[in-house]
Amino acid sequence: MAQLREEPHAERRTAGSSILGVPEIAQDQGSTYEQVVQNWIDEWGIPSNRFGDIDEFGAICALFCSNQASYIVGQSLVVDGGVTNATF
Repeated sequence: MAQLREEPHAERRTAGSSILGVPEIAQDQGSTYEQVVQNWIDEWGIPSNRFGDIDEFGAICALFCSNQASYIVGQSLVVDGGVTNATF
């Protein structure tokens, strides 16, 4: 069985990676990339206080495609850092 490894978020983000369009928005606002992202996180009320990264979304996809998920049928999983607060 494959093991998912836990790493701190800062180590997963590669140097130079950015959310598409944010550097341009930051420049237009006279702000920094980090300030723009943090403003969005605060505005949207993301409880995890950060955006997810591709490795986290990929891990969920890998789980649903794996044999370990063979008994999971017809489900949806909200991967939004805790923004959605609802019972389905």
